[in-house]
Amino acid sequence: MRQAERRAKTLATLLESATIAFAGRGYEGTSIDAVAAAAGLSKGAVYAHFETKLDLFLAVLDRALADAERRLEGPAAAIGEPLATAADRFFAGGDPDLLTRITTEAWRLALTTPAVRDRLSRFRTEMVARLAHSGVDAGLAPAEALTRAGLVTKLIDGLMVERQLERAIGA
Repeated sequence: MRQAERRAKTLATLLESATIAFAGRGYEGTSIDAVAAAAGLSKGAVYAHFETKLDLFLAVLDRALADAERRLEGPAAAIGEPLATAADRFFAGGDPDLLTRITTEAWRLALTTPAVRDRLSRFRTEMVARLAHSGVDAGLAPAEALTRAGLVTKLIDGLMVERQLERAIGA
């Protein structure tokens, strides 16, 4: 195996382990040592890829937001349907649990961490724009498409919080 392939494999393993750790224990509850141990690697291997725990979290968040971007196909296709139907489509297909847990942890961290806040803000702006564009393509007036896109985005956010609460209470 070439060096670049080993490095890519190590990075993928680290990101998978970090995603599970951050989703399960949150940012504060996750240590670099725990991520390294779960990945079967040394702490030095983590630091060879990421300078700080925040850098590691940002890489995990970027992966989660890429998943969210793919999931927007459902709501975009249903933007002219009832708002709840369009929002529910975000959660169709596959298991959105890790995405939901990482995203809600990112919201919490965004309150105090500008780098996280900036990523989430940029993604939400792009999300509304994409959904609004889909609405215009579906024949909605631009103002209506933008309003619907904003509401669907907020409903998706609310559904994520609701899923987290249900998970916490065991519902």
